[in-house]
Amino acid sequence: MWHSYIARDVEREESAALRWGNKVHAALEHYLRDGEELPYSMQHYRSLYTFPAGYDVEAELMLGIRKDGSCCGFFDDDVWARGKLDVVLTCEQKPTFATIIDHKTGKVREDPYELEMHAVLLKAARPQLTSIKGWYNWLAACKMGRVYDLSDTNTVLGGMRWTRQSIEHAFSLGAEAFPPRQSGLCPYCPVKSCEFHP
Repeated sequence: MWHSYIARDVEREESAALRWGNKVHAALEHYLRDGEELPYSMQHYRSLYTFPAGYDVEAELMLGIRKDGSCCGFFDDDVWARGKLDVVLTCEQKPTFATIIDHKTGKVREDPYELEMHAVLLKAARPQLTSIKGWYNWLAACKMGRVYDLSDTNTVLGGMRWTRQSIEHAFSLGAEAFPPRQSGLCPYCPVKSCEFHP
């Protein structure tokens, strides 16, 4: 974490998995937003992105919030947290309801936290929302994940503030606050000098 994202003293290589993920995200964005056809290798994803009539579909929606939780632009100087929401579904007949869908090209690992953070951003931008649901589309398995209720955005925002304070405190302590930890991602880490690098 320290070397890759703070000191930035190592060159991060783009893996084949990352290149594929970026390609899929771009193709789905153009498919959902512009009506472009999906490449042949992604045609089987269409079943996951067929929505009922009457729904507005937004792709790659870029949102930001300030420290106080109010909405701001993605690149604003006072942006405190930002995110790009892969898919947002809304319906004029249900103005207080929204759905968030996130594309995942890796292994199935259900954890709603990314969806929860995206719901915080969406609620700030659209305060009329009272019900937000969401799920991951696991594209390697071509299946929809578990549906999560993401409506409790105040609790999630509180957790985000606590996490940010912890990171800022660690940042003030320097590199020793970011000890290396072994994980399944070690073979893909750009920090070759780490004791855990294979």
